[in-house]
Amino acid sequence: MVQSETSHSTVTITLIPSSTSITATTTILTECTTYSSQTLRARAVTVSTSTSSVATPTALKSWVASAISSACSCLSIPTQTVSATVTSVTASAVTVMDFATSVMTVTPTSTSTFVQEVTANDYVVTTTRQTIVSTTTITPSPVTNTAFSSVTAPACAAACTALPDLDGFQYRDFNRYYAGNQVTLNPNNPGKDASHGPYSATFPGSSKDCEAITACRVFAHDQFGSSFEIHYRLSTGVWECVMYYQGRGLTNTDAYSVFDADVGRSYRRTDSSASMAKDLKRKRENDSPLQAKRLKLMVSRKELPIWSRKDDILGALEKHDILVLSGETGSGKSTQVPQFLLEASWCTKCVAITQPRRVAAISLARRVAEEMGTPLGKSSPASRVGYSVRFDEATGPSTRIKYLTEGMLLQEMLRDSTFGQYSCVIIDEVHERNLNVDLLLGFLRELVYSTRRKQPLKLVVMSATADVVGISRYLEAGSRESSLTSDQTAENDELEWNGFSDDERPAKTPSKVALVHVEGRQYPVTLSYLDKPCDDMAQAALERIFLIHCKEPLPGDILVFLIGQDKIQQLKASVEAFAANLPPKIPPLQVLPLFAALPQSAQQQIFQPAPPRTRKVILATNIAETSVTVPGVRFVIDCGKAKIKQFHPKLNLDSLLIQAISRSSADQRKGRAGREAPGQCYRLYTQNSYNILEQATSPEILRCDLSAAVLTMIARGVKDPFRFPLLTPPNPKSMMKAMLQLLRLETIDSSGAITPVGRKIARLPLPPNLGAVILYAASEASSCLAEVIDIVSCLTVESIYQHIETESAREEALAARGTLTRRSGDHVTLLTTIRAYAAESTDRKAWAEAHLLSHRALQNVLAVRKQLRAQCQAAKLLNGKALPEDVDDALQPVDEDLEARILKCFIRGFVDNVAKLCPDGSYKTLLGNEIVAIHPGSVLFGRKVEMILYDELVFTSKAYARGVSAVRVGWLEEVWP
Repeated sequence: MVQSETSHSTVTITLIPSSTSITATTTILTECTTYSSQTLRARAVTVSTSTSSVATPTALKSWVASAISSACSCLSIPTQTVSATVTSVTASAVTVMDFATSVMTVTPTSTSTFVQEVTANDYVVTTTRQTIVSTTTITPSPVTNTAFSSVTAPACAAACTALPDLDGFQYRDFNRYYAGNQVTLNPNNPGKDASHGPYSATFPGSSKDCEAITACRVFAHDQFGSSFEIHYRLSTGVWECVMYYQGRGLTNTDAYSVFDADVGRSYRRTDSSASMAKDLKRKRENDSPLQAKRLKLMVSRKELPIWSRKDDILGALEKHDILVLSGETGSGKSTQVPQFLLEASWCTKCVAITQPRRVAAISLARRVAEEMGTPLGKSSPASRVGYSVRFDEATGPSTRIKYLTEGMLLQEMLRDSTFGQYSCVIIDEVHERNLNVDLLLGFLRELVYSTRRKQPLKLVVMSATADVVGISRYLEAGSRESSLTSDQTAENDELEWNGFSDDERPAKTPSKVALVHVEGRQYPVTLSYLDKPCDDMAQAALERIFLIHCKEPLPGDILVFLIGQDKIQQLKASVEAFAANLPPKIPPLQVLPLFAALPQSAQQQIFQPAPPRTRKVILATNIAETSVTVPGVRFVIDCGKAKIKQFHPKLNLDSLLIQAISRSSADQRKGRAGREAPGQCYRLYTQNSYNILEQATSPEILRCDLSAAVLTMIARGVKDPFRFPLLTPPNPKSMMKAMLQLLRLETIDSSGAITPVGRKIARLPLPPNLGAVILYAASEASSCLAEVIDIVSCLTVESIYQHIETESAREEALAARGTLTRRSGDHVTLLTTIRAYAAESTDRKAWAEAHLLSHRALQNVLAVRKQLRAQCQAAKLLNGKALPEDVDDALQPVDEDLEARILKCFIRGFVDNVAKLCPDGSYKTLLGNEIVAIHPGSVLFGRKVEMILYDELVFTSKAYARGVSAVRVGWLEEVWP
């Protein structure tokens, strides 16, 4: 192990007379790095003070005490009191004295050490601060800028005699040497063992990093009596840390054997670096602050319901390749199962675990990193836990557990069709039945059964509901016939694995699926309903929050389920305004939002305890149903609504509609109040409304656009997407719509095979239409990739505009954004806005507020833009060209020609989203002849143009087009001849 060299209590002061003064030079060995009592590196600092005359022992005592105080101050050692005892006073004598400070008491028979830890190359190096004063030969002038100048054997012997017995060595029997620039080392008793000395060692002098390099070793051999050996030869350069020794194999190629009283084994120069690395790693794992937190969290881990089922889970996966694990939210599935799997003998690679939302993926990765005592993501090369979400990845070479969103795992599958880097894939929150989950289950079922026969891959499917019979049957009925192309199957068969042979693999039944259920830890929850339907949900929630807060004692936080980000922000403002007028005797409230677009720093506040005598109120979307477990909640307020994605075949696009949740979702929300103690759930709807709710939300595959899913299937090698075995078969009409859209985007050809354009689009983390926009912008004809990336970045995050409710507020916003608005429409306005924000060099937040923009959303846009630029670079879309910098972008005017090229790119990807002006002033879509209106938030609202292009439709009282720009008929004919 790495041990700290202890300092002795004797301080030796050498008085060096000069013509006008007496100077005492005190040398402090400040950074002494040791490994098994072997000094590897040390820094020496010289502190000098002087006085014009030292006439008496009392004056000398006071003067020396001042010198010691200065030395301790240099080391940042507190020195409230310093005492010194002068044993002899002559101008040329060695003076020995003891001293004490406020943090230590030193006597001639004790030792004291100041220890600090320094992390270098991920290894914790223990560094000791020692107070040692050099003994030198008297010279006519003071010694300066030298750590240890000329140490004579008698002087060393005199100093070593005063040392206590440390580590079983009798220091008084031999010399203890400290080497500086150049030191002559002589044995203490040359007559008894003259064969070993004298020795000399030359060390590099001062450098920019340290004032002197010191390295020495005393090897005691009991069998040879009072003998020792010093044999160190430093080559060149400064030895910055133990890792440098490891990389260089200590000291060149000389071999030596050492009896070490602490480690008790022999080292050789050729193999000591591996031993050192092992010992250093063990020390890092045992002594770091991360490990201290890991040990603390282990107590709470063992209290989770899933902990008792650890052996059942590992045993099931020893016999089966697929496990379906069900357990209530809060039982510990998402955090504990991947850690359990690392202990399995078959788990030699990484474990992937998917989450439906980026908030959950990041927060879970952070929690598991703390539980494992490892840094998170890219913060250290030795990090064992990371995450990967769209436009943000934090993984390292040592990552063993990776949390991903489902879409990112699908992206990885396109790059590595057999998941060769994983030993196990965990699909979490499968009960939500997202489209990407269904795709992953289909791919993984085939992968487990057919394409990695010699490279075992385990699959764990986890659900928060006990109704997993359908999923189990689907996985158990997995066909052994792959639907991949023959070329891809041949490619997979060439993969090799150096793990188990077929005979060595544990006995199992790969055609069967194991089932494990984990009982939850649920306390009773009292339910309350409204007597009659509520018209103003926000007002009802506000009233209930303060009824709870004023009536119920602490502790007990409140979780409120709302529809979306806008509603959350509005209610947050209302709660804070009302809370500001409460009497002082009522505890304050801490109001925290929780939605998918929230920055990581704000997300983490949800999991921190509230300040003393404070109640937290968490305003959340349905993200808090199952993906994120919020601690401390005892009261739940449920609005009973959510935004649910719905596909409209006639309009050929998706939209988010406000709909009633299912009974399953309502029960999940209720359960949030009973995780830690008995709780209460207040439903802002009637019991009859609950009774008529659907039992479960329909799978997303039945109500969304399938173009991205179909493109993924084809890019993955599926010959016939219509016959691909999915858990819930999609509507054939929706599949046909998706195929037609992909054909229009030229991602597939008339035979259904993927095109080179389609292969590039499939590898971008974007929907096919936005991917087509990016590719078209990168062409020589368009040459507007930088501009389009900026606009697409704005479209992939939440709205950059502050929420506006009234007409007067809208007029104020238009005035504030006047210099940013472009008459062509919303797309170019987004471009000028983000570039002006990026070019702002003083205060971006103030700039955003002045323009009634969201500073948080604009920050997210810049982060997405950075990732998109890198991905376009990796996809070789830049054709060797560099994208301009932010300031250059802001200064470049967006003329009519550039606007036209940009909007033509969007026509390429959104040809289905074009509407023409009718004689009555309304707009009708070219496909479907549906009536649409321009959204009030658009810069084109209230204007009439011949044709519009829009990003999406929002349904409220009617169909509103959002993200609108004016286009020309000739552009359509040019892009789509």
